[in-house]
Amino acid sequence: MDPLQRAALLQVVLDSPESEVRVTGLSALALYGLPIGEPDERIDELLGHAPPPKGPEYSKMLFTPHFSWVGKRLRTPVPDVVVTKAFGLDRYPGPWGAWLADPIEALVVAASFLPQWRITACLDALMSRNLVAVDGGSFPPYSRKLIEKRLRRFPPTSAATRRTLAALSDAVENTWSPRETLTRLIVLAHGFPPPVMNFHVVVDHADRNLDLAWPESRVAVEYNGADHVDRRKYGNELFRKQRLEDNGWKVRFVVLEDLLDPHRRQLWLTWLATELANTSQKSGWTPRLKSA
Repeated sequence: MDPLQRAALLQVVLDSPESEVRVTGLSALALYGLPIGEPDERIDELLGHAPPPKGPEYSKMLFTPHFSWVGKRLRTPVPDVVVTKAFGLDRYPGPWGAWLADPIEALVVAASFLPQWRITACLDALMSRNLVAVDGGSFPPYSRKLIEKRLRRFPPTSAATRRTLAALSDAVENTWSPRETLTRLIVLAHGFPPPVMNFHVVVDHADRNLDLAWPESRVAVEYNGADHVDRRKYGNELFRKQRLEDNGWKVRFVVLEDLLDPHRRQLWLTWLATELANTSQKSGWTPRLKSA
């Protein structure tokens, strides 16, 4: 049985009016479809982040159902599960009839296992898209104010709360993928001004959204993921880039290797610095580029 399916089905079995059990932590985040992922020391080092305190336990916890309760303490003879007390936030319907902890509560519970940039990516997703409910409805994006309000329910001195608050300071609305989050954080870590995420433009009477854009400079960086390997999509992407450049934009495509390989990263960051150098946005910033 799939570990997430097991977590959902066990929640249904363990639930009771006295305890109000919910799936929480990494299990809940995965069931919500939020962009969790294993730690990567290269990215932590690149962004200047400390590694997650419990990063080595990530894989084990992803396969270990994590539950919390409100009300009467939950006791279960079921082996290989983690049970902790909830923080009193609401629970929401999930797949297979299960109930999930509030996403913010689940994120704080999981924060010790996740890299800081992954926590930011989850917050970006919460602020940028609906969470789909099983009954066909959806939860609207969370505002920063709502996230801050819910975080006040947690012990302010706990390491997990502090990690989540630090990640929230980097979170931005209108960010549509975790790789967009990572690209933005790399740009900021190298001293560039903040980009506008998924900036809307109209070219050839068609709506376009540029992943990272500096509109005053008409400069953009586009992250290309695995969905761009199809030949037709690749051809359409090149045509889109050409038409953007015909309309005065300077556009650079990057892929995961461009983010992680030091030499390749240096090349596109140098390109970005050059394109922004002669604009009004230069005032007040200096890119921190290192030799590859």
